Amino acid sequence: MALIHRDNYLDSLRRVPLFSGLDRKHLGEVAKLTTELAVAPGGVLTQEGQHGRELMLLVEGDANVERAGKPLAVLGPGGFFGELSLLDGQPRNATVTATTACTLLVVEQRAFAALLETVPGLDRAIMAALCARLREAQDSPTQ
Repeated sequence: MALIHRDNYLDSLRRVPLFSGLDRKHLGEVAKLTTELAVAPGGVLTQEGQHGRELMLLVEGDANVERAGKPLAVLGPGGFFGELSLLDGQPRNATVTATTACTLLVVEQRAFAALLETVPGLDRAIMAALCARLREAQDSPTQ
């Protein structure tokens, strides 16, 4: 049984900053290409160094992001991760672990590529999110 009723997918996606500017039609296209995933606290969502095959969108719950065992960020609802590996084909650069029970929407690699081709503005939204993360990393003190 799905944790998020299909009728609520659009609202869940709209709360993800990456998709907040999309119209209903394009949100529907994204919704068709997502799979729901429930993860218990302590579940590893991505592992640093492993090949990435999906983008994950956090709908409910919280997760910690670490690189080389050092904390980088805490993600909550609306957070997303995994896009770097899909864009550049390189291994994951961080480990993401659920700190609470989480509900995620997962976009597989092939679906992600299709969305970039068919959803206007999605590529710009991803670039803006990457720029924001880069600026935040540059502004953070070196650990």
